[in-house]
Amino acid sequence: MTHRLPRPRFFALATLACALAVGCGDDRAPLEQACDGDDADACHELGQMLIHGLGGPADRKGGRLRLERSCELGRADSCRLAGGLSYARRDERARRFFGYGCEDGDAESCMDLAWMVEHGEGGDADPAAGLRYYERACEGGDASGCTFVELRRSGR
Repeated sequence: MTHRLPRPRFFALATLACALAVGCGDDRAPLEQACDGDDADACHELGQMLIHGLGGPADRKGGRLRLERSCELGRADSCRLAGGLSYARRDERARRFFGYGCEDGDAESCMDLAWMVEHGEGGDADPAAGLRYYERACEGGDASGCTFVELRRSGR
């Protein structure tokens, strides 16, 4: 299975339905339904709600799984968040999620991936590949990536 699937737009309808409902507030049900319908944005929002305990009890594992699903559906910032949660758990999948985010244009994911690759976290160390990811982060607008490119090219 690829990490990119079609991205239907159920999220906007779920949000509108929620906004029209009396007392809807932080209700998770419309987001769950939209996420189950493969809406990356709904999965992202639901993941954040679950992690932070909005609209109900906190559920870090459920939130992480929703962010991973959003990443699989092509939302790059969800890949970065899923990677960060995996990294915090010392889960080797962090490198994969940062890679998806970087591939989809998220400069911060490139930066995180560069660090892991350069230092051998979650796999073999490869300073040359790490430099390439720092360059992608820099090209994507991450100032830290540009700093690391200059430091690595100067031998530091």
